[in-house]
Amino acid sequence: MNERKWSKALMSAGYTVVPYVLLDRQDAFKLTPVEMNVLMQLANYWWQADNLPHPSKAAIAKRMGVSEKTVQRAIQRLEAAGFIKRKYRHNPTTRGQLTNIYEFTGLITAAKPFAKEELERREARRQEEARRGDRKNAKLRLVKTDEEPEF
Repeated sequence: MNERKWSKALMSAGYTVVPYVLLDRQDAFKLTPVEMNVLMQLANYWWQADNLPHPSKAAIAKRMGVSEKTVQRAIQRLEAAGFIKRKYRHNPTTRGQLTNIYEFTGLITAAKPFAKEELERREARRQEEARRGDRKNAKLRLVKTDEEPEF
């Protein structure tokens, strides 16, 4: 289905799975476009559930076409809002800092009520459609009368 929408070439190059409610309810999360883009960039680096993303701020900034400082401020706001959590890493050999690991536990927790609302909305729509019947495939039948039609 996605290949039909986006083309086989684009889908073969890779894609990122993002829950619908994160995009649909961006306003409810009070996320700025930059913050949303940073979240999407982080999600793009999250390939395995047990291997949290750890891109550099420079890599994210380059992808977005903004400064590292812009990314850093967005990450700070996302962390202050409780959506992400940074885990600092250090290289024990060189005693240098490695890129941070980013956890999404707060965002996932905050998004679950919106997911529940969406599922309830879909179920209500499904029940309403079932109650109304299948109007799209209604069968028409010709009724003969003895009367002449008036025009």
